[in-house]
Amino acid sequence: MELRARMVVEGLIPGLHQSPFQGYSLEFAQHRPYAPGDELKRLDWKVYGRTDRFFIKQFQEETNLRSYIMLDTSASMNFTSGTVTKLQYATYLAAAIAYILVMQDDSVALALYDNRIKDYLPPFQTKAHLARLWQRLEDVTGEGISNISAAVKLLNQNARCRGLVIVLSDLFDDPDTTIQALRYLRHHKHEVIVFHVLDPQERRLGAEGYINFVDMETGERLPCDAQVVKREHDMMVNNYLERMRLSCLSSDIDYFRVDTNTELDRTLAMYFAHRQVV
Repeated sequence: MELRARMVVEGLIPGLHQSPFQGYSLEFAQHRPYAPGDELKRLDWKVYGRTDRFFIKQFQEETNLRSYIMLDTSASMNFTSGTVTKLQYATYLAAAIAYILVMQDDSVALALYDNRIKDYLPPFQTKAHLARLWQRLEDVTGEGISNISAAVKLLNQNARCRGLVIVLSDLFDDPDTTIQALRYLRHHKHEVIVFHVLDPQERRLGAEGYINFVDMETGERLPCDAQVVKREHDMMVNNYLERMRLSCLSSDIDYFRVDTNTELDRTLAMYFAHRQVV
């Protein structure tokens, strides 16, 4: 996991003009008169222009970004039509993002969830912590039924201050519940990024003949003729994806769709370009 993260990130970072993840750095509190030895960069020149006196800007808090990576480890994340499952791809992406965050001296937490938070690693910014986080990702298995609503409420209880919440999931849950859960995080002043991880065959049904759809989380089976349902399936999936995108956009949530057949460094490069625009 460490090798994958380093190879992907260290190949991308030289091309970035600035970090794609910026922290909440300074919150203004009050002014105080200038005293010899104060940093000149903290002089408030607007106040000086009004009063002809020097005042220093004081800040309530100086912190680096506190980030929380939420990784969906429900059974549906085990699906693949190729060689890499959605869960494997999501763990590689999470490992690379965690590496970037620690490189820029930010703290990062990891929450593995299905219908609850199964494992939680609190936020730290040391290399030893990053190694532990990579090990947790190495040992991840997909099982259980997804319920992001319950997971985000538990995460918010552990998050003592506002930060950046990064969700990696196939979002195979009730759409209304999912959107409400993401808005819950925004309501509590977190910045939210959603990486919607999908296998290409989930977006475009490639099967032929009579087949059984099997719900990987409940085991429920649905026999059908692929040719009959293909068009409606693809249309419904596209409508769902567009609904998720627009719902996130209207809630000031950064939404980015990811296909597991896209090389990881290309996915990150496309996201960084997207984020700079956003």
